Amino acid sequence: MSCFIFGPIYLDNNRELLFQWLNRQPKENKLKQACWFAPSSDLFGSSLGLTQFCNDANKALELNGSMLNLLFSAPDYTSQKELKDRFKVRTKNIRYFSGRASLEALEAFVIPGEHGWAMVQYHTRVNPELGLGVLTIPIGFVTYDPERVNHIWNTLTERISGGVKDLLSNKVDLLELNQLFSYNSDELLVS
Repeated sequence: MSCFIFGPIYLDNNRELLFQWLNRQPKENKLKQACWFAPSSDLFGSSLGLTQFCNDANKALELNGSMLNLLFSAPDYTSQKELKDRFKVRTKNIRYFSGRASLEALEAFVIPGEHGWAMVQYHTRVNPELGLGVLTIPIGFVTYDPERVNHIWNTLTERISGGVKDLLSNKVDLLELNQLFSYNSDELLVS
């Protein structure tokens, strides 16, 4: 139900953990929207693998009535503009929350609910003496253990107050996603 993961989720071995789990889900089990909480690292998403992973993940999630939301902490206009410039041509469904609830070096990908899945990684900084001061190495775990997924979801939603907004358009309806953030994990198990 849980296993170690090293490197970005979009590496072949790591992404297969998500896609194999999704393929095992009965299509009648409609999943909640997937939320990928990005770390505050300047290098997050700089890999060419991000766009393909997001496209593939959205296709797989759509088969279960879900979608991928890439979430960033963007408390001010400047940070929102930087994120928009960096990601607008790379993926869709980019969301932000205004609070200073950054996860710092923590990255999490969560599909909450009864049939949930989660990945949590800490981005460890490489020793600056090696000349790679901004480089981080993600290390963490993947789980579909309901207790762990629920604990991760509750911890993350505590950091988001005021809901999320779409980074690319103010015309996107995010009511369902924002309602998801108002539930605790126990409510998600019965909804």
